Amino acid sequence: MNRILFALIFVLIVPAAVMASSGNPPNGKTGAPGEGTCRDCHSSFPLNSGNGNLSITGPSEFIPGGTYPITVTLSDPGQSRWGFEITPLNTGSVTITDPVHTQFASSGGRLYVKQNSAGTYNGNFDGPISWSIDWTAPADPPDQVIFYASGNAANGNNNTSGDYIYTTSFATSLPTFDIQVDIGDFFFSPQTIQIDPGQTVRWVNTSMGISHSSTSDDAFWDSGLISPGGHFDYTFSDAGTFGYHCTPHPSMMATVEVGGGAGGCQYAVGDVNGSGGFNGLDVTYGVSYLKGGNPPTYECECVPGNTWFVTGDVNGSCTYNGLDITYGVSYLKGGSGLTPCADCPPAR
Repeated sequence: MNRILFALIFVLIVPAAVMASSGNPPNGKTGAPGEGTCRDCHSSFPLNSGNGNLSITGPSEFIPGGTYPITVTLSDPGQSRWGFEITPLNTGSVTITDPVHTQFASSGGRLYVKQNSAGTYNGNFDGPISWSIDWTAPADPPDQVIFYASGNAANGNNNTSGDYIYTTSFATSLPTFDIQVDIGDFFFSPQTIQIDPGQTVRWVNTSMGISHSSTSDDAFWDSGLISPGGHFDYTFSDAGTFGYHCTPHPSMMATVEVGGGAGGCQYAVGDVNGSGGFNGLDVTYGVSYLKGGNPPTYECECVPGNTWFVTGDVNGSCTYNGLDITYGVSYLKGGSGLTPCADCPPAR
């Protein structure tokens, strides 16, 4: 009689324990450093040995304090019940965006998100099944944050046998660029930037539904079309002034000035009227000056003993005259980029 009673209790308790675990799996099973995985209990098969797939999707880059969606997706042919657990190694904070299917926990200084009972999606064969959360980066983050996750593609038999366990990780990093240029609907902002050799510029398409490009006037770089929300990076190794434009909208023009000159002159090439950049008003101002009007607003001693209106030189001749006016007009019509005096490029 005692044996029969024990067997009955065992039959009742074990499935109940498995059901409880499926609705609230133990913490510390993501496969992160120092942790186990779901295979600690579901051990029928070697880790990552099935035909399924576990993935984490999120931003390739993040900014301090930014909030981003993180999604875990699991699939496996023939399996019908699902579980997961993910941790960002206690970097930042997490927000449950789907409380119907996910839950939050913390243990040992680490944050965890995992499925609840409804989140097992029992009876959904093959997958894929996805769970999503919001992750907020800390104000003072490390250069890289790694998410670790473990997934259980179960067969729904209410015990720990016959289930395949998978692990994966996902890394997101702080941006590596030095200065950002926004691409609006039909403009670059700022229109002129000044950087040092070795620095990286990022162009971000902030326009409303319009694709643009950042294309060098002299074929140094070409982003191709950048969709709204997308970006393109380019690192400038040499000093000089580099004009660029948007290929589908050639009236969109701007300039990158890469310093490194010994003269110490800090200026925007072509900016004779002191507006901070070069445009058609500088051409008008320059024509007026050459006819006896007001001089350019900036002059510099590029070479000892030689002080001149360096901003007016846009053709690299190390002088300022009518040829610079002609060259500037050509640039505004889509011609070659602005070129400063080689002996006196804009310094930083």
